[in-house]
Amino acid sequence: MDTLRFKLYLCLALAFFCAGESLSIGVVNWQQGTPQRAGSQTILMWQGYPGAVKYTLTRKEVRSGRLDTWETIAPLYIDRKFDPAQSYDYHIIAYSSDGRPIAVSDTVTLQAERPLKAPVWGGSHQDGGEAFLIWDSDPRAKYHNIFRRQAGGEPKLIASVQQGKYVDKNIIPGLEYVYHLVSVGATGKESPQSDELVFDVELWEGGEARSPATVKYVEVELVIIGPSENAFAEPTDMVVYKDHLYVSDLGSRAITEFDLDGKFIRRFGMMPYGYIGDWGIPWGFDISEDGSLFAITFLKSNKLRFFNSKGQYLNEIEVLKPEMLEDSPIPPQPMDIVFDGTGGYWISENSYAQLIHYNKRGEEMGRVGIPKYIADSEPFRTPTFIARDKSSGDIWIADSLQGKVFRVASDSEIIGYFDKRDEEAGSLFLPKGLAIKEDGDVLVVDGILGSLQSYSPTGILTEVYFSPKLNHLALPRMVSVAIDPKSGQILLASKLSNAIYKLREVIPAQ
Repeated sequence: MDTLRFKLYLCLALAFFCAGESLSIGVVNWQQGTPQRAGSQTILMWQGYPGAVKYTLTRKEVRSGRLDTWETIAPLYIDRKFDPAQSYDYHIIAYSSDGRPIAVSDTVTLQAERPLKAPVWGGSHQDGGEAFLIWDSDPRAKYHNIFRRQAGGEPKLIASVQQGKYVDKNIIPGLEYVYHLVSVGATGKESPQSDELVFDVELWEGGEARSPATVKYVEVELVIIGPSENAFAEPTDMVVYKDHLYVSDLGSRAITEFDLDGKFIRRFGMMPYGYIGDWGIPWGFDISEDGSLFAITFLKSNKLRFFNSKGQYLNEIEVLKPEMLEDSPIPPQPMDIVFDGTGGYWISENSYAQLIHYNKRGEEMGRVGIPKYIADSEPFRTPTFIARDKSSGDIWIADSLQGKVFRVASDSEIIGYFDKRDEEAGSLFLPKGLAIKEDGDVLVVDGILGSLQSYSPTGILTEVYFSPKLNHLALPRMVSVAIDPKSGQILLASKLSNAIYKLREVIPAQ
């Protein structure tokens, strides 16, 4: 019967297509990448159809023909109940206010998850008090569980890593350890166990113990997408201010404003009528503490532009080259901007790798870092996202290609930096978006691993964020992060899915 119902849905849609112009049946277009697995959730997104007041989403289990149907007003749905071992077909019908079907979608399929192959050891060696392990694995694996036992003992999980290598720093001279691996896929399905690796520890002078970071489990509470008619795509920077979310994106070339329930409110930051010269693409931005001023940086432009709270263009400031490189043919490229709490602002500048401070009149107050193209250039190479700790005034800078996050005091002194490329949870390979938590810790998104972690002001890893029952964050690759100051909820932006994910913390079932 369920199979018959599904066929009737498709026949009804086909009948409306064949009726011709009298019914004006249209096509509902799926968002690129849909459906997408996100741990225990499947996220489905499509482009809103003009005149549609609701949508019927039908899911068919391919093997059994079982049907499930849901109604939704928004052009998205989170399927929280599915079997990873099953394949599913999804289909949409859009309805007008008078109850008529006015558009249908093609059928998209979520394929069953194929079993992972067992990881294969690639080698091992000892360097001092550290055992270095490497292996090859199924490219679909999201992370790998490493188990260790001593002769005659039971294996214990000692680490979960995303890359195919691990350094065991908790080894004792003269002992023999036996390791094995299990890879884990996006939905938590495990691979067969690897072969065992026997490791004899040679004498060394001692080791260092480390405290593990706290694991927080989060799932998607809400998916926010911009209006398709505005070509919203590739969200980049985000700011939450007084119950509203502001997002820059490369598709619509604007700042888009939403409420925190995902409702679209307005767009601004576009080139005003009569403007002479190149405008560029909005990238980084910030909002003054009183909400009266928006400051925006633009890709392919060396201008900083300012807008009032109504979104009206006010004026712009030109970012200049470093004094010793005034004759350079390379134009400055401001990346991100944050207000300093006194009316001035800081920017990260990528072409010459500097952090620049301006007063409220747009006059330079100073620069941090010796610029690129000079022999003793330091310490930045590719500064991108920045964030400001409002309690201390300190500035945090993500130096993406260096894999470092720098901390600079409000008086322009570089306090230090942290990096973490040891392959364990919290590793940083391409740090991107930053956000300061209420306790002063800094949230960091990694653009390669698609991970989210929190560090103390001194650079100690304090928290890692995983999807329930997994040892990774099962979301499309993230680029930036924001925090709702009232609720403490985290929002992540993904260029891959052109969406913003509002997360909630959960306690996974044991």
